[in-house]
This record gives sequence, C-alpha cells and structure tokens, in this order.
Amino acid sequence: MAKSKASKSTRTVPNKHLHSRVAYLYEAATYLLSQKTGDITAQKTTTGETESPPIESDQVNESQSSKLKHKGLPNHLVEHIHSISRRGQIHLSPDVKRTFCKSCNTLLISGSTSSSRLENRSRGGKKPWADVLVVKCLSCGAEKRFPVGSERQKKKADRVTKDKSAENPEGKSSQMDVDH
Repeated sequence: MAKSKASKSTRTVPNKHLHSRVAYLYEAATYLLSQKTGDITAQKTTTGETESPPIESDQVNESQSSKLKHKGLPNHLVEHIHSISRRGQIHLSPDVKRTFCKSCNTLLISGSTSSSRLENRSRGGKKPWADVLVVKCLSCGAEKRFPVGSERQKKKADRVTKDKSAENPEGKSSQMDVDH
C-alpha cells in the first residue's frame, strides 16, 4: 500500500525535533541561572559580598582559564543553542536572540545578569520616537541597543505602491476642475 498524502490543511514543521531541543535548552538555561543567582544571594555574608576562594595565578592553566571564561553550564547551554540553530538552519525569534549576550553567551536576565536603561539622545529628549533601550551585560560589559516605541518602517516597495494608490485611486486626476 502507498502512503496516504497528508491533507493541505495539516502542515508539518521541518526539523521539529530541533525546535523542541532549542526550547528545552533555553528553559534549562533559564532555570539553572535562576537557581545559580538564588544560591549566590543565599550565600551573601553580612558585609554584602560573596565568598569565593582566591585563585592563584600559577594554578591557572589554559583549560582552567577557558572554564573561568565561560562561567558555567547556562553559558554552555546557550552556546549549544547557537550551534544547533546554525547547523539545523533554524531561525531563532528576535525575542529569544535578545536574551543572549553576543560576546560572552550569557543569558541576559534583567537585574541579575544584565542592567537596562532607557536612553534618548535627541535634542534634550524631545523626540519620543528616538527612545532606545540599552541592555548591558554585567559579565562582559557589552551593550545591546533596541529602539522602543516606534514601529518598524515598511519596506520601500510597500511604501511606494501604497502612496501611488492613495494619490490616484482610479487613475483620475487629483486636481479638481475649476469653473471659470
């Protein structure tokens, strides 16, 4: 017997297993990071500083320095998400991509691993459409900038065709006839 063809109304997502893997890794990274920051706040001393053993320079070799550079499992999971999306040619949504630091692969959570501020560099902040959200990674210091409050401009082809149709809806002249 031949396989029955799927109806046109039911469409399947290509590489569905990769999408589910990326979603799982993202959830795992956020969970681990929330547990990690919760543990750090619980370990604070009365002076407000966290206790960590000092690292001597002669004890650090290349493999240990690379481990210190990546700072744990959540960053490794974010690297894994990037590699899966590249290998499987999966496009991550902008909301997901905005939560990753591009330089150090840290998951950006406001208040714990990142800080955010609203900036308006227009003349005295008079232009409300010039608001920019600046998100700063607290581990590497990199900044990401996102426009806020303004809609994305349409493509030029869409703007030109819409403007022409508004000027001449039925091909008639836009000037009114004047009786003399």
